[in-house]
Amino acid sequence: MWVNNINGGIFTPFVKDDEENETGIWVRLLPFLMLLGVPVMLLDLRVVGELAVFYGAVGTGSVTAIFAGVGLGLHPLSAAFVVAYIESIYSSFITIHYHLLLKIPLLGPLLAKYNEKAKKVLNRAIVKRLELLGIFSLMFIPTFGTGAITMSLVGRTLGIKWWKVWMTVTLASAIRSVIIAGIAAGFISLVI
Repeated sequence: MWVNNINGGIFTPFVKDDEENETGIWVRLLPFLMLLGVPVMLLDLRVVGELAVFYGAVGTGSVTAIFAGVGLGLHPLSAAFVVAYIESIYSSFITIHYHLLLKIPLLGPLLAKYNEKAKKVLNRAIVKRLELLGIFSLMFIPTFGTGAITMSLVGRTLGIKWWKVWMTVTLASAIRSVIIAGIAAGFISLVI
């Protein structure tokens, strides 16, 4: 028997994810709705699959995946799009569902403690203006540990709204991926 619980039951359209934000069910489904775009990428399933494997392998990441995709014959902008798309899905899932991390027994209290410390630091005006620029800069520079998952966690731990973090990470990822794809295309054309 389905019972509508007023405090967040199955039929409630809004879920309270932190003190001030209510997030609708469609926003919660955004990462899954974004997956509907996967058939667009299936122009060359073999190459896109190999690119996704390179992206997901430990120790590689977006730079290697784009170089591998271009080397396998994928158009440089297609390789950049696939990587930016994957990172956007990761970021949307982490930022929207961040409140669930706070409920994990050992991790939750640690993140809550960092959230309180971050709120004290972020009350300064200059920090408030530069927080998204910092996330963008760290996401833009392709070093180990500055991917979509890490920057999404950092942004949400700092208390930034989910959509600001998601848009910043997606924009930085897209620009970074296009630049790397241009470098990859030039390098591959020099080698071949």
